[in-house]
Amino acid sequence: MFQVLKILVSGLFGLMFAYSGLWAWKTMTIATPTDQVWMELNTRMPLALRAWACEQVQTRTQTATPPEGCPGRV
Repeated sequence: MFQVLKILVSGLFGLMFAYSGLWAWKTMTIATPTDQVWMELNTRMPLALRAWACEQVQTRTQTATPPEGCPGRV
């Protein structure tokens, strides 16, 4: 039983690590603020990380308005 729990917890941490890595990679390499994959990943992140990512994307793409899914977007 302990072995199964250990595998499940390890798998969960692996998925979280992969998800966070993909989100960070998409944030740092985004070409347009309308990237659908990035927007979907970003909306599922905590507010503080989402705000940081939106600031990075806005700076990187040099847009005046925040990308969709960002705090402050109307």
